[in-house]
Amino acid sequence: MRNILIALLIAFLPAQVLAQKSTPPAPAQVAQEVRGYRMDNEDRIVRELSEFLAIPNVASDTPNIQKNAAHLVEMMEARGIETHLLPVSGRGPVVFGKLISAEAKRT
Repeated sequence: MRNILIALLIAFLPAQVLAQKSTPPAPAQVAQEVRGYRMDNEDRIVRELSEFLAIPNVASDTPNIQKNAAHLVEMMEARGIETHLLPVSGRGPVVFGKLISAEAKRT
């Protein structure tokens, strides 16, 4: 659970935090900033993750798969990620997200 939480935290850090640096920070500084952000926002992060995980996620349960996708879109858009809900015939939708960073050399 801790690894999932850390991965989600890193994936969903507000774009402003990532875009403020003009020179790459030292890895120790990044780790410290992520740890600080997690500690400051831990209640919200755990609550948001719990709400998301509470939605049943069974492939044959189309209504709840749609709810999962809609919830994920909301979470991503709240963080400034451009999202697209792509329908897949006979299956649940695919959530596609795009975050453009002018300073990124690769993604």
